[in-house]
Amino acid sequence: MAITYSIDEEQGLVYSEFSETIRMDDFHTYFSDLRGNQAFRSDFAGICDWRKVHNISVEYQGMQTVTSECPWGRDSYRAIVVSNPVGFGMSRMFQSISDESHGTIQIFKGMHEAEAWLNSVRLH
Repeated sequence: MAITYSIDEEQGLVYSEFSETIRMDDFHTYFSDLRGNQAFRSDFAGICDWRKVHNISVEYQGMQTVTSECPWGRDSYRAIVVSNPVGFGMSRMFQSISDESHGTIQIFKGMHEAEAWLNSVRLH
């Protein structure tokens, strides 16, 4: 699977790892699995690790569909970690299309910075 995740209920955190090529059906499956997982809550924080992504086969209209299916709610915070232009461009598109009803999303080039940001916003 191109997207895997784990949920830490105590921390209220979803850690997701995206790899290689991401397609529309990968996003559909990922969001559907999260919604169906009893451990998931829409206000959990998330770290989305896109550092292994080399290709995202989703166009702008598809990304609009993906963002509308997003299971995170208004009170969530998510950090997307990228390491290449493909990941940055697509994560930036996802961020710009997402509205506030799906929480706050920030993009980082390093895991340490992403974790520090999440810890700071979750404390306030």
